[in-house]
Amino acid sequence: GNVTATVTTLLYQASDIEHAPALHPTHGILTDRAAEVLAGMVTRTIDMAGAAEAVTHAYVPTFGIRCSIIGRDWVCRWPGCNRRAARCDADHRVNHAEGGPTTAGNMIMLCRHHRNRKTDEQIHYVLDPHTGDVYWLFKDGTWTVSEAVGPLTPKKKRWAQTYSQRRSRQYERAAAKAAAERFEAYQSKAANAPPARTSGSDPDPPPF
Repeated sequence: GNVTATVTTLLYQASDIEHAPALHPTHGILTDRAAEVLAGMVTRTIDMAGAAEAVTHAYVPTFGIRCSIIGRDWVCRWPGCNRRAARCDADHRVNHAEGGPTTAGNMIMLCRHHRNRKTDEQIHYVLDPHTGDVYWLFKDGTWTVSEAVGPLTPKKKRWAQTYSQRRSRQYERAAAKAAAERFEAYQSKAANAPPARTSGSDPDPPPF
């Protein structure tokens, strides 16, 4: 018989900026054509501002909360791990059994391997709910910071920059550099040019 498969994927795109780029959690910024094709398949739109503040009493985050965490973290938050967040588990900073809420401000994305190491209490972390930064505390007293890099990160707001804005800045820098190079070439040519002769200094004046 026929087999039907359902595939769920995520797209992140600013709704308040015209022609904003679409970002995919495993492929990054999409081409205009790819974004157009996938946008035509969208069946559900979620407000990420609301999802970032949403709370559920359940242990498992809602789809919207999970999308918010993925959009903020983008990768596993364990120091040095680059596994895509969409393929990771949502981990409670304060354990759910101990009263920790299921909300983006209390959760980060960890791959299964590193989540098990955290669960075994080999390392602890503190999450800044405003910046998304994670402070990892090791048993030997050392610590490190993992900065959130996703398009929903408050500090970066990369998804709010359209291709046209980026290109405009690049073109402006390129135009300014080219103008400076032309001016330098003009100055160099003017400095090396021989002095202009006047009629009084003509070595072979006309015979009249």
